[in-house]
Amino acid sequence: MTEPTAPPFVPGARVGRYRLVSVIGKGGMGEVFRAEDTVLGRVVAVKVLPAEMVATPERRLRFEQEARLTASLSHPNVVQVHDVGEAEGIPYVVQEFVDGESLEDVVGRGTPPPGLVVSWCAQAAEGLAAAHAAGILHRDVKPGNLLLGKDGRVRIVDFGLATLDPARSGQSRPGLTVEGIVLGTPHYMSPEQAAGKKLDGRTDVFSLGVVLYELLTGARPFEGDSAIDVLHAIVHTPYPPAGEGPGAVPTVVAEVVDRALQKKPEDRYASAQEMAEALDRLLETADLPGTPPRRRSLSPTGSFPPVGGVDSRTQRIETGRPPRLPLLLAAGGAVLVLAVLVGLFVARQGGEGDGRSTAEPPRPVQVTTWTGLDVFPAFTPDGGSLVYSSNQSGKFEIYRRPLSPGGREMALTSDGLENLQPAVSPDGATVAYHSKKRGGIWLVPATGGAPRQLSSFGSRPTYTPDGALVVFETDPVVDLSASAYGALPPSVLWTVPSAGGRPTPLTEAGRPAGGHGAPHVSPDGEWVAFSVYSRDRAAIWGLSLKTRQLVELSGGKGWRLDPVWGRGGDEIYYGGVSEAHTSGLYRRRFDAKKGQPAGDEEELANFGSWRSKHLALSPDGRSLAYSSLQMSSNLWLRTLDPATAMPVGEPVRLTQESGRNSRPAFSPDGRTIAFTKWRLGSTQDVWTVDVDGKNPVQRTTDPADDDFPEWMPDGKRLAFVSRRTGTFAFFTVDLETGKETLLSDPGPDTDFLRLSRDGKRYSYHSSRGGRTFNVFVGEVGGGPARQITFDAEMAAFANWSPDGKLLAIEVKRGEHVQIGVVPSDGGPVEVLTSEPGQAWPYSFSPDGDKIAFVALRDGIWNAYWVSRSTKKIVKLSDNDRISAYLRYVEWSPDGSRVVAEFSETTGNVWMLTNLR
Repeated sequence: MTEPTAPPFVPGARVGRYRLVSVIGKGGMGEVFRAEDTVLGRVVAVKVLPAEMVATPERRLRFEQEARLTASLSHPNVVQVHDVGEAEGIPYVVQEFVDGESLEDVVGRGTPPPGLVVSWCAQAAEGLAAAHAAGILHRDVKPGNLLLGKDGRVRIVDFGLATLDPARSGQSRPGLTVEGIVLGTPHYMSPEQAAGKKLDGRTDVFSLGVVLYELLTGARPFEGDSAIDVLHAIVHTPYPPAGEGPGAVPTVVAEVVDRALQKKPEDRYASAQEMAEALDRLLETADLPGTPPRRRSLSPTGSFPPVGGVDSRTQRIETGRPPRLPLLLAAGGAVLVLAVLVGLFVARQGGEGDGRSTAEPPRPVQVTTWTGLDVFPAFTPDGGSLVYSSNQSGKFEIYRRPLSPGGREMALTSDGLENLQPAVSPDGATVAYHSKKRGGIWLVPATGGAPRQLSSFGSRPTYTPDGALVVFETDPVVDLSASAYGALPPSVLWTVPSAGGRPTPLTEAGRPAGGHGAPHVSPDGEWVAFSVYSRDRAAIWGLSLKTRQLVELSGGKGWRLDPVWGRGGDEIYYGGVSEAHTSGLYRRRFDAKKGQPAGDEEELANFGSWRSKHLALSPDGRSLAYSSLQMSSNLWLRTLDPATAMPVGEPVRLTQESGRNSRPAFSPDGRTIAFTKWRLGSTQDVWTVDVDGKNPVQRTTDPADDDFPEWMPDGKRLAFVSRRTGTFAFFTVDLETGKETLLSDPGPDTDFLRLSRDGKRYSYHSSRGGRTFNVFVGEVGGGPARQITFDAEMAAFANWSPDGKLLAIEVKRGEHVQIGVVPSDGGPVEVLTSEPGQAWPYSFSPDGDKIAFVALRDGIWNAYWVSRSTKKIVKLSDNDRISAYLRYVEWSPDGSRVVAEFSETTGNVWMLTNLR
């Protein structure tokens, strides 16, 4: 073993990719630092084994065991392990950083309301249940090892004394523990733990009962003058009943405490899950002071009521209490929640009639728990498996996961070519999918094998009910972000014979207006539903395959996407985002005889800031699988050599939070950056921040979305775009007084409004007068804008040069999108790039020669610049993940740096069960 030569773990030091910021805690098993992950730009906690313990084999082994055991769990109430490493012979573990405090800190300030206490302990019980299901006993449950985040979620930490339960883990030896050896914190030990006897999950139930008692009463149930006295009291002495005397807790709560603190394990709750359910019932039925708001069981109409703008995960933030997750079973490289799903599928087999039940409301259940991104679920025809795409191997591959105990997950693809969007053939024999790197639609046997190409272009495949055709969209999928709403114009739908053949167009560009994507064919093969996306709206449309009739199927305002037909063809399900920016699942009836939707849309669930996309309905119609996504998007600075514009050094993170921070704009003096902040579940507003990341200030607060800030020449006002007038219009805000003024209203049918540097002209793109986007330029305060491009394919996303003479634009050429320039007064378009993929410009260098842009190359988004004079292209970033993207590369006035948005999306597959 290598002896450390110098302690590398001090604030300010860099350990691997982690920069240590400050010490946030010390304990018997290590020191914990707040740190910055310099690659992903997130705050993490780095736990280090003290140097004096490194040479002790048992201490080191326990430390490493803690990392392995914690990493094997994936549950919202267990702290996440991100990474492990070693520096100069000292091991360290990188964990999720929890912004909050321990319950030990809470109890030190007094007695919280019983409703909150019950909520916290219910969460802890569910985290323990997940650990026990994986065969892990914690053995040191105490307030100091339960962290309460500012989001209201409790996370269990410090598995340093954890051990494997042989009865549940399948291992013959219980880790490092030997019977007769007492390990743990005396006041919170169970009687059998204090006596050094054999343990099972009920020891953690007792310890949590002690925590519950202490939080409710402010005192510990067992005390003594020494550790030996405390252990003797735990084994032999009754404790003061929680429901009696001064400060007595409610009787119903005291009953839970009493059962958890029974001396004999067989008299306690049989499991942590049973204790969680008992605490759950208190929250649902007992009127406890301080109980957080919770979802009601069933509305009077029998429908699933909104959850106050939160989903099963966001609900943890609002209520301090997550919904119960089923036990976790490890399988392969991912973890799948199976127990509840299996029970649901078995229950469906015993139903009558159409198998539906109104006994329970729809309920969200998490299916996959990989910490990266699991997306695009699809059911097999027998309903026994889910096929989905995941980046658990580092690249997106297609996986098939049985929904039954003992089933083994199978990777259907393993070529590393970013395979997405699986669709299972009606006979269950084949899976169609889109390959991001190879392009087009591919087919692979449902049992695995060699893939073959079906179409050289397109994405989002789906089968017709007879399996004869595959329907798909032409948009090649720009990104997987939570904020991506759908196919961009001029994407249309095509069909191709599933046995191979020539693709045929199904829909026509501009009918209806917008990008056509995410098709799904009705069970009778008569209709195809699809998403239609434009800048300010996304809707679900239907096309009759017999009459060619087009009809809008969705209702309501906001965005609707990813439709699937109900199994009888008399209803349509889809995801959506409301005008309040909350995400949910919807259903609307469809009258096939009339070819029209019937009645209003019904909101089945509201998931708040988590985006619900990529829907799939189970064959029995009882469950709706979907991807639940969340993104973290922040601004990063990159230094450039002013002489060559080549990148220098490492990127520096400017903002650091969840939600989206985007559309940056340097002030004329280069000292301040204006940007759009979008806190998911809220509106977009304009903010400013100093270039060193300090002094963030919110500049707009209107309920309408405010976007695309740009500096007026005087540097004292910001222009921005908002729909306060009903259409996209320019406003200004005075940075000193906060006064807002309408600057110019270009009118309807406008998108991507940008203001020239002198504040006198503006540009936008529109499909007005044609079937695709073209660029228009107008005078601020003047008459109607004038069309300056007349591109048959697409010219859009215009950005002004410093002198106002040119516009950098995005131009479509065949299946690819390139960077071009056009005189702002009109004229020929010069195309500057030619590489396959997508490209999107945003700013010019100060001398006007170079254009900063982002581009999708080989399925990955990165930032670049291209020189107008030499056509040279330089890469500015090193992103290698398809689940991440860069946007809006803004050049500083002196040319010494650029700032850009970097965003990464994570998420899992969920199911909304118990559909009526």
